[in-house]
Amino acid sequence: MRGTAGNEDRKNTLTIRFVRVLGMTFIPMGILTFLAACIIVWMTVGQTYESYERSLDSVLSPLEESLQEMEADLDLFVLEYLAELTRETGHEEMRNYEMIQELGAIQDGRQNEGAAYLFDRNSGTLYLDYNYRNYLYEDMESFRAKLFSRGFPQGTTDGWSLYLYGQTCYLVHGYSYAGYYLGFYVDMNRYLDAADLDPEINSREWYVGDYSKIMYLDDGAAEQLRGVSTEVIEAHTGDYQYLLWESGNLGIRIALRMADLTFFRNVAGFLGFLLLTLLAEFMFVWLFWKMVKKWVTDPIRVMNQAMTALGHDSDEKYRIAGIPEGTAIEFRKMYWNFNRMAEEIENGKKRERQLYDMTLDNLKLRMNPHMLMNSLNLIYSMAQIEDYHSIQEFSLCMTDYFRYVLKETRDMVTVKEEMNFVKSYLGIQKIRFPNRFNCVYTMDPEAEYGLIPPLLIENFVENAVKYALIPGKVTEILINIRRQEQWLYISVTDTGRGIDPAVMKCILSGQNYVDAMGNEHIGIQNCRKWIDYRYRGNGNIRITSSPGAGTQIWIEVPYIEKEEEQV
Repeated sequence: MRGTAGNEDRKNTLTIRFVRVLGMTFIPMGILTFLAACIIVWMTVGQTYESYERSLDSVLSPLEESLQEMEADLDLFVLEYLAELTRETGHEEMRNYEMIQELGAIQDGRQNEGAAYLFDRNSGTLYLDYNYRNYLYEDMESFRAKLFSRGFPQGTTDGWSLYLYGQTCYLVHGYSYAGYYLGFYVDMNRYLDAADLDPEINSREWYVGDYSKIMYLDDGAAEQLRGVSTEVIEAHTGDYQYLLWESGNLGIRIALRMADLTFFRNVAGFLGFLLLTLLAEFMFVWLFWKMVKKWVTDPIRVMNQAMTALGHDSDEKYRIAGIPEGTAIEFRKMYWNFNRMAEEIENGKKRERQLYDMTLDNLKLRMNPHMLMNSLNLIYSMAQIEDYHSIQEFSLCMTDYFRYVLKETRDMVTVKEEMNFVKSYLGIQKIRFPNRFNCVYTMDPEAEYGLIPPLLIENFVENAVKYALIPGKVTEILINIRRQEQWLYISVTDTGRGIDPAVMKCILSGQNYVDAMGNEHIGIQNCRKWIDYRYRGNGNIRITSSPGAGTQIWIEVPYIEKEEEQV
């Protein structure tokens, strides 16, 4: 019965009903005429397409020659200044100006708009040379700042690669040496906008791709297409055709997108009139069916598939992607709401798993039997020598320490509470390791009631005591806590032995370090997880260290104040 009902449902879909009407009435009338027209159009299209390809090649081949000449000139430049380029220090500013002017002359000589760059790695100075008649000084200074923040080619490029600044697409080619980075940025927006194509080609929608990315240029504005492979510009797609030009020497591909109607303009007028006359009624029904299918049935089908996929209890992500431009706004909103709902569901599952893992890790950090045993042994040793004053001080510190560790169950504590705990911990370690370290801390009064995850500061202070102390030398531990507007800044630094490079590499990669005894060290990564969880990705931990130079920890988190503690 269920199979019979399913078949009946499929027969009653909107798509099936429209197909029945078309198949029995309008389709047979126009098939023969349509086939004859297609043959003529197909023959004309091939010839027209070849003429457009020749037009495109006549525009882009000079660009290829010009860029190859720039590469050759750059190679000669490198040979001439090889001594300066490979020298790490001792750079002269006048020599730098001489080199950037010569690089600019190379680019100007090939009449390619853009900029030549020279970066002095020793002084950190970036030199640019560009055509002042075509570029505003403010824009190029902004471009310079963008290169500093986002980075520019810091290695020898293979051919030319793409770079997007604002809405401008550049082709980049450069070299990297011990003393300098140098190369060229060629402005593709200006070049393609000025392209002298066949008058029949009225499109200026360009796709420019290298081996890793694709840029889309239209009306002088460029944007990077993400999640799109180069195959999208290789063949007919939807209502568009692409004229493709490729340079293996440069490592780039350029395509011009054109509407299919462009290729039919050379078809005889009488053929078009005949075809339109015979197919008018058929096309009207067909287009109506296509619109219903595209705007109603297809969106409903996509939504049903999405709901079915989301209903499966699995960790696989599902999103409605690639929403066509013609989709009705009601369905777009429905898709957006679905994607947001799916993301919230997946984030909820992820946060539940993350909280569970972090809670287990935090429990491991709190349960420290070695600390308790070492403390009891120390009390016993002090009792043997009748050092009752130290026993009293040590016992008080231990009481405060374990009261905080065992009774503090809140997810967030104030900075003041955390620092009182750190003082208790340091009091214990001062007695255990007399004259081995000093600790100096400063705390901004405005930061006392900021909320942070428990053990955040103590974890890094404990690491300094456990791993940074150097025999025969007093190690300084510095703690600084301050508030600046809506941010809380915490630093823990020491002058100790530093972190081994192998351990540092593991820490920076986001992995837990496993020592030679097979013990897994989870403290630092657990702090990172708590910050990411509690501040929703807005916090940050930076760590620098080198053997013999100590370790520096910088923590930046949003300032959240405990309301009941406000004064």
